Amino acid sequence: MKAYKFIFGTAFTLGLAGILPASAQWVNNGADVFIASTAQVMVNNTDYVHQSGDVELQGWLGLNGNWENNDASSLALNPAGTGTVEFSGIDQNFGGTNKTQFYNLLLSGAGIKTMNIDQEVSNTLDLTDRELALQNFNLSVTGTALDAIKRSSGFISSISTQGAIIRNTSLAGEYLFPTGSTLGATARYRPVILTIPTAADARLAVSFANSDPNANGLPRDVLGQGLTDINPNFYHRIERLAGTTPFDISMLYNDADGGFKEMAYWENTGWKNLNKTTLTTANYGDGLTSRITKSSVDLMGIQYFALANGKGTNFLTIPTAFSPNGDGMNDLFLIGGLDGYPDNEVRILNRWGDELYYKKSYSSSNAFDGAGFDPGTYYYVVKVNLNGQVRSFAGYITLLR
Repeated sequence: MKAYKFIFGTAFTLGLAGILPASAQWVNNGADVFIASTAQVMVNNTDYVHQSGDVELQGWLGLNGNWENNDASSLALNPAGTGTVEFSGIDQNFGGTNKTQFYNLLLSGAGIKTMNIDQEVSNTLDLTDRELALQNFNLSVTGTALDAIKRSSGFISSISTQGAIIRNTSLAGEYLFPTGSTLGATARYRPVILTIPTAADARLAVSFANSDPNANGLPRDVLGQGLTDINPNFYHRIERLAGTTPFDISMLYNDADGGFKEMAYWENTGWKNLNKTTLTTANYGDGLTSRITKSSVDLMGIQYFALANGKGTNFLTIPTAFSPNGDGMNDLFLIGGLDGYPDNEVRILNRWGDELYYKKSYSSSNAFDGAGFDPGTYYYVVKVNLNGQVRSFAGYITLLR
C-alpha cells in the first residue's frame, strides 16, 4: 500500500474560523493524502489549491471556498477514490490550469457554482437546487447510469452554446440534460432528454442558449418547407461526439414559450422541419407542460435545434430532384405555386455555400434548366414577399442526368 503523508479516518476540519482567515488557502504542494470511507473532512473558510501530490478520497470532503487544480500531471483526485466532494459555500468557483476529475460531486449551500475550466465527474453529479454555470467550458459526466445527473430544482447553464454538458451512455433509456439559464430577460429551465433505444456506447453533448437565434448567426427567417416561424427566445445545441446509434431527442417547455408544436434544426444555411415529431402534454414538473420528441435521429456533428411552427398546407411545392436530360419529364426546377408570387428570388448554392445561380421573379417561364451544372446535390434558398413580409424557404435539390 502507498505510504501516505496524511491519513484521515474520522471527522476533521481544516481552516477553522478564528484560526485561518476567510481568504486563506490550503495548498497541496506534493503531499499524499488519504481520506478513508469513514472520514469526513471539511475545508472551512479556505480555498483548496492543488499544486501537486495525490489525494485519494474514499470518504467525504466538504469545501465552502473555491477549488483549484494547477497540477498539469494529474486531475487532482486519485481515480481509485470513490468518495464525494461537496461544494457547500456561496458562489464558489472551479479554477486552476487543469481540470479535476471528481468521482461524486455534490452542490449545496447558496449562490452559483461557476466553472472557469473544464471539469469531469466520473460517477454522479448531484445539483440539488443549485445553478452550475459552465460559462464557455465543458462538463463531462462519464458515469453511464441513467441517473448519473441528479437534481431537485438545479440546472446547468452556459454562455450561449459555447459550453456543454457531455454525457457518456451505455444503457437503453432516457439521459437527462438539465439545461437552463438565468441570463437574459427571463430565467428558464428547458431540459433536453436524449433517449437511447438499445444499449449502446455514445458520447453526447447538449448546451442551451437563452437568446434569439438571430443574435447568434441563425436567422429565423430562413425557413425550410413547412415552417412558418422559429422560437425567438431560446434554442439548443446537440452534438454526438462518439457512437453511431440513432437516438430520440425530446425538448420540454411550456405554453409561455409560444405554443410551438414542431421542432426544427439548422442545417448549413437554414432551418429545416424535422417532421413526424410527437407532442405530448402533461405535468413534467418545474412548470413544464409540453414534450416534443423526434425519434431515431442519426445526428452527425453539431446541430442547432429550436421549437417551431409549421403550416397545415404549403403554398409552395418545391421538388427534391429534377432531371434535365431532354426527355420532356422533370427537365426544369419547377416550384409549384410560385407563379402567384412574382416578388420573389431564387438562389442555388453548392455544398460550401457559394452562390451558383440567382434569379429574381422566378417562374415556370424562366425556371432553371440545370445548364452548366454537374449532377449532384445542391442547396436552394427561395425568398417570397407575402403581403409585405419576406419569407425564406431552404432545402436540397438533386440534379440528375
